[in-house]
Amino acid sequence: VPDPLDPRRWMLRYTEALGSRLGLRVRWVEVPFDGSWALAGEEGAVDLVATNVAPSPQRRAEAVGAAFSDPFMYERRALRVREADAGRYATICDFGGERVGAVRGMNAEIDLRRRVQTHAPAVSVVATDTFPELYELFHRGGLAAVAQAEYYAIDGSVIPSSPPGIVLVDHHDLVPGQREECA
Repeated sequence: VPDPLDPRRWMLRYTEALGSRLGLRVRWVEVPFDGSWALAGEEGAVDLVATNVAPSPQRRAEAVGAAFSDPFMYERRALRVREADAGRYATICDFGGERVGAVRGMNAEIDLRRRVQTHAPAVSVVATDTFPELYELFHRGGLAAVAQAEYYAIDGSVIPSSPPGIVLVDHHDLVPGQREECA
């Protein structure tokens, strides 16, 4: 994954290290995020889904025959903006008339749509199927921000996932006061 903005970058490193530690060969199959958590339960699809997904009751019900790992990280929702634009934005309310993107089916998209509807109806939400599509739009200037998260190890240390030049604004919990753990 060449794009340092792409959060798959650290997930790939994490999974490669796990495979090495277990003596397994990792072969990557890229799939759209939405519904990916159910693939490990489908015969012949994949053996493991490597993504940081919050195992909500709905996702657990969709993952028939699959199991989620114990939580290995948690997230706080945030909007990624260019450092040059950081002074213009503090919360979703500051993006009126702008386009903000997220990957379809992620909690980031669900959260973004809920917050736009409630707090900032003048914001246009753009959903893509993959991170490469999302960041291509961002790089071309087609999005003012990307709705994602800041990632933390269970011990609270930040998992680096943004290169220099990107700033995270509007940190908040998906469910106020509740840590969003990912498996």
